[in-house]
Amino acid sequence: MEEIHDYNTGIEPYSPAILTTALVLGYFVNRKLGNRAAQWVWVSGLLWLLFGAYDESRYWANSFAASRLSYVMDNFFGPTLKCSGSECFCEMLFTTAFSATVGYSAAAAFGLRSHRKRQQLA
Repeated sequence: MEEIHDYNTGIEPYSPAILTTALVLGYFVNRKLGNRAAQWVWVSGLLWLLFGAYDESRYWANSFAASRLSYVMDNFFGPTLKCSGSECFCEMLFTTAFSATVGYSAAAAFGLRSHRKRQQLA
């Protein structure tokens, strides 16, 4: 009988605990400091994700997936059962970092708005 695991979902690559931490830090740190550069942290996450996708695509073989793109998508964004021999390491190393930087940047933008409102009231 095959075991069913709770962790085998499409949400797993985005690591909700890490994403929530990034959201909270992005908002409160930027609300206090008001640094506009924090809104652009996602660019470093995107560059890291693209580097990882390029690097991982070099290991594609027809036996793993029909195309390089599907191989990368399975290893970076797919449920655990679709990962190849990497055991979804790319999800943790690249996709989680990307989602955390996007979350941090988005929350930082809201924190910056709050910071500006507080500055105007003072």
